[in-house]
Amino acid sequence: MLSNKTGVFAINTATGNQAITGLGFTPKLVMFQTVPSLINDLSPANELDMSFGAMDGASQFYIGQNARYGTVTSLNNRFASNNHCIFAANAAGLTTPLYRANRVSLDADGFTVNVNTAPASGYRVGYHAIGGTDLTNVKIGNFASLGSTGNQSITGLGFQPDAIIFGTARTALAEANSTAIHWGLGMASGSPISQIGHGVYSRNGVTTGSTRKVLNDVYAIVGEDFTGGIWYANVTSFDADGFTINWATHPEIGRAHV
Repeated sequence: MLSNKTGVFAINTATGNQAITGLGFTPKLVMFQTVPSLINDLSPANELDMSFGAMDGASQFYIGQNARYGTVTSLNNRFASNNHCIFAANAAGLTTPLYRANRVSLDADGFTVNVNTAPASGYRVGYHAIGGTDLTNVKIGNFASLGSTGNQSITGLGFQPDAIIFGTARTALAEANSTAIHWGLGMASGSPISQIGHGVYSRNGVTTGSTRKVLNDVYAIVGEDFTGGIWYANVTSFDADGFTINWATHPEIGRAHV
């Protein structure tokens, strides 16, 4: 049996633990998405503020980005950390967090996070929780990319994975980096392996703009470097203790989060 629950909650406006209940099962993995909003809104907002995070029973991570609207010179920020699983940057385009929370526990009927930077208002946080007996192993981790072309083996999972979700941020682990946006998500599964990845890039500090996007169903990790060169890798195997990827191009060292 595989148990799933998708929902949304308002993050607490005071610091401390916040328990989310009503799942009906004990999750083994919870994934989060944040776009600072107080209502169920379909109207476009004049800011770019988005992050993706996850927590399991032992680890957590998130990647995030924001961009200021209406400025002559672009102002972009990117964020990545294994200290939090929920994060939103200041909506004004600053590197200071608007709110953030870290993993506490996976509970019998939900999960608990600790809000250590509280917002003034209860912004909505979306989540997808997965559990059940059919989900036997889960692992959240991060690794520095190879820095050159060729195979890279990621080990230490303790099991052979069936599927991988990649979140990529072109930075070392840092919760304040205003050089540019390098952000992507990718997935791989199955035998034979199928995979897809996408990435976005927005250069910081320019007046003419330099914003790009890429999507590819051959590579699970896709992005761009500062010069506009594409960097990408595909999953070549699911191994007994991890997985192997192959960097087809890699103009500069970055960091990938898995």
